[in-house]
Amino acid sequence: MSLYRQLWLAVIATTLIAFSGSFVLGMLSARGYLEEQLAIKNADNAAALALSISQQPNKDPVTQELLVAAQFDSGHYQAIRFADPYGKIVVERSGASTVDDVPQWFTHLFPIESTPGTAQITSGWQQIGTITLVSHASFAYRELWRSSTQMFVWFALAGIVTGLIATWVLRRLQRPLAAVVAQADAIGERRFVTIPSPGVPELDSLAGAMNGMVTRLKSMFDEQASRIEDLRRKANHDALTGLANRSYFQNRLQATLDSDESAEQGCLLLIRVPDLPELNRRLGRNAVDILLGNIGQSIERTAKAHDESFAARLNGADFALLLPGVSDGRLVAEKVLAGLRSLAPLDAGIQTVAQIGIGRFDRGMSVGAVLARTDRALAAAESSGGNNWQTARDEDSPFQPVNTAEWVRQIRDVISARRIRLAAYPVRSTDGRLLHDELMLRVQIDPAGDWLAAGQIMPMASRVGLTGELDLAAVDLALERVRAGDSAVAVNLAAESAESDAFRRELLRRLQSGTLAGRLALEVSEHGLLRHFAAVRSLREAMAGSGCAFGVEHVGRRFGEITRLQELGLDYIKVDASFIRGIDANRENREFLEGLASIAHGMGAKVIAEGVQSSAELAALPTLGFDGATGPAVTSQP
Repeated sequence: MSLYRQLWLAVIATTLIAFSGSFVLGMLSARGYLEEQLAIKNADNAAALALSISQQPNKDPVTQELLVAAQFDSGHYQAIRFADPYGKIVVERSGASTVDDVPQWFTHLFPIESTPGTAQITSGWQQIGTITLVSHASFAYRELWRSSTQMFVWFALAGIVTGLIATWVLRRLQRPLAAVVAQADAIGERRFVTIPSPGVPELDSLAGAMNGMVTRLKSMFDEQASRIEDLRRKANHDALTGLANRSYFQNRLQATLDSDESAEQGCLLLIRVPDLPELNRRLGRNAVDILLGNIGQSIERTAKAHDESFAARLNGADFALLLPGVSDGRLVAEKVLAGLRSLAPLDAGIQTVAQIGIGRFDRGMSVGAVLARTDRALAAAESSGGNNWQTARDEDSPFQPVNTAEWVRQIRDVISARRIRLAAYPVRSTDGRLLHDELMLRVQIDPAGDWLAAGQIMPMASRVGLTGELDLAAVDLALERVRAGDSAVAVNLAAESAESDAFRRELLRRLQSGTLAGRLALEVSEHGLLRHFAAVRSLREAMAGSGCAFGVEHVGRRFGEITRLQELGLDYIKVDASFIRGIDANRENREFLEGLASIAHGMGAKVIAEGVQSSAELAALPTLGFDGATGPAVTSQP
C-alpha cells in the first residue's frame, strides 16, 4: 500500500475515531441531562398535585380522582398513581408511551429512564396517601434525536473541511515525496540526478542524504572519466596542438570509409606548413611551436563548423581535415587559408604559411587510395608555390543529391511505397552468443535503382526535417521482425528526431506492445545525443517501463562528456571503431578502453566494440572488459 494511501487512511481513521468518541460522549451527556430534567419535573409535578389535593376541604375519593384525572389530561404523563397510607391504589391513570418521530433503533441504543416523582398528601398532621408521578420520555427522545442529528451534520461538515485540508497538506507533501521517490528510481535505473530541498524537515534530511550520495557518485565518475580522458588524449592526440595524431586519424578515416552510417562522399584536406626547418631557424623552436599550436586551433575551429568533421596533425608540418558529407572542399580550403594567413608573424618575413591539397572520396574506398589522391593534390599545390590550394582530378560520384523539394517528395514516396528495408548485422557477446542484430536502414529512391545506405539519405532528410518519418518507418519494420519471432534487434535513430513531439508520441505508441521485453533496442549516436541531449533524455524517461532497451553508438569521440550519459540509464554503449583498430597491439589505447569499460559497467551498461576487423582484435576485447562486438570479424563467425 502506498504511503499516500496510508496517510489518507490515517486521516480518515482519526476523523472517525474523533467523531465516534465525541458523538458517544455527547449523547451520554445529553441523555444524563435529560434524565435529570425528567426526574426534577416528576418530583415538582408530584409535589404540586399532592399540595393541590391536601388543600381541598373535601377529601373524598371522587374529588381526589377528579384532581388526578385533570393533572393526567393536562400533561404528558406515563402514569399517575394515588395510594393510601397502606399502599392500596386509590386512583391510577396510565397511558402507552409512543415516540413516532424517533427511530426505534435510536431509542434502543440510548434508552432514557424517567425517574418517578413522589409526594405525601396530608390533612393537618394526618397522612392521607402518596402520589407517584411518571412523565413520558418522548419529548426527551425527540430532543436527544434532534441533538444527535445536529451533531452529525456539524461533524460531517467538519469532516469535509478536514478532508479538504488533509488533501491540500498531503498533496503538498506528495510533491517533494514524489521527487525523492523519482530520485531513488533514477538511481535504480543508473541515472544520478539531484533534487531541490523539499522544504519539509523530515524529507530535507532524506533528500540531502540522497543528493550527497548522488554528488559523491558523480564525483567518482567525473574523476575516473578525467583520468581515462587523459589516457585517451595521450594515446590518440598530438601533445603540441591537441589535435588527433596520425594513427588515430587513419583509424577514423578507415571507420568513415567502412561505415554504412557515414556520408556517401566527402572531402579530405591535407595542409602542409612549408619549410618547417627554415622556420625553426628563423623564429626559434619555441616560437614555431606556438605557431603550430595556433595553426592547429585554427583548423579545429574550421572543423567544428561541420558535423562529423575531424582535424589531425599527421607529423611536424602536415595537418589533415576530414569532412564527411562535404562534396566540395574548396570553400572550406579558402576559410582555412584565410585563418592561417592571419597567424603569420608580420616581422618574420613569412610569405607562405600553408599549401592545401583537396581530395574527394566515396564511401567504400581504401584509406591508401584516398590519401594518395589527396597527396597528389597537395603536391600540385606545393609546385604552384605561395598560399594556395589544389583539387585532385577525379570522376564525379555516381550518386548525386537532388534539390530540396525533390528530396521531400522522394523520401515521402519511399515511405509510402515501403521501398525501405533493414540490413542486419550481428552483435555477439565475447563468448559468441548473439546479443542482437543491429538493423541498418536501406532505401530505394528509384524503384529500379540501387538500395542506398542511411549515410546517403539521412543528411538530406535531416535538412528537410524528415528523419523522424524515416525512423518511425524503420521502427515499424523492426517491430515486424520482433513479432515474427526473430532474434532481438537494435534500430538506429537520428537523435534530432527526438526534438519532435509528434515523433515522440508516435514512437511511444508503437512501444506500448507487450512483446518488447528484451527483444527491441533503440540507439543513437554519441554525436547526435550530445547535440540533442535534453530531447533524448526526455524520450528515454518516457520509454521507462516499455521493455525497450536503449544504447549509444560511436562512443569515445567526445569522451570528455561521457559522464552525462549516466543520466540516461543506458543498457549498452558501442565504442567507436576508430579506437578498436589494431587494439591487440596498441597498448595506450588498451588502457583507455579498459577505463571506458569500467565507467560503462559502473553505469550498468554493457560495452560493445564496433568495426572489429580481425580475430586478433576480437580476442583482445574480453581482457579489456568488453561484453560484445560487431564488425567483419563477427559477421564472418558461423
